[in-house]
Amino acid sequence: MALKVGDRIKQLTNSTGTGDISFTGTSTGFAAFSSVLNSGDTTYYTITENGKWEVGIGTFGDGNMVRTTVLVSSNSNSHVNLGGSGVVFITYPSDRSVFRNLDGEVVVGPSGLYFNNGTLVKDAKIGELTDVNSSGTPSSTHILSFDHTNQSLLIGDSTGPSNSKNILIGDGAASGITSGYENVVIGVDASTANNA
Repeated sequence: MALKVGDRIKQLTNSTGTGDISFTGTSTGFAAFSSVLNSGDTTYYTITENGKWEVGIGTFGDGNMVRTTVLVSSNSNSHVNLGGSGVVFITYPSDRSVFRNLDGEVVVGPSGLYFNNGTLVKDAKIGELTDVNSSGTPSSTHILSFDHTNQSLLIGDSTGPSNSKNILIGDGAASGITSGYENVVIGVDASTANNA
């Protein structure tokens, strides 16, 4: 299932102890967990009761929620011991949030960015490019290509292929290579014959 959050989701609980949460009603002006979650979905939650509080990741069930992971709490970051008069709501924990700073820049934590194609980026390796100008229509589908699988680097239009461990720099560099590998070619139209 999926991790989901929702707005204005808050319910009451009469659960006691440190186990699962059963919902007994919905606070006035708010909606139930079931309005945004299906059985098996996870969400970020907060539980409060008198001076006790707990923020964590919960797994929603059929009218209940398992307190799967405690992120932070008033009980030394462990489950708080409820006494039967708690309030539970969906939250967005600060240490899991993505936000814009005062300059409008998106701030990403040390865990990085995860894309739906499975790519995880933790550190920006390329600085901001300035004074980059391009004109005309490129004939290649790339001008700059990092081929991690084949350990290759291509820079320039109409370069040769990204066969194993080729480093090709310059328009037309190694454009004649079709099967060579471990080539380092630098220069416009350099090494256009397939001798490797």
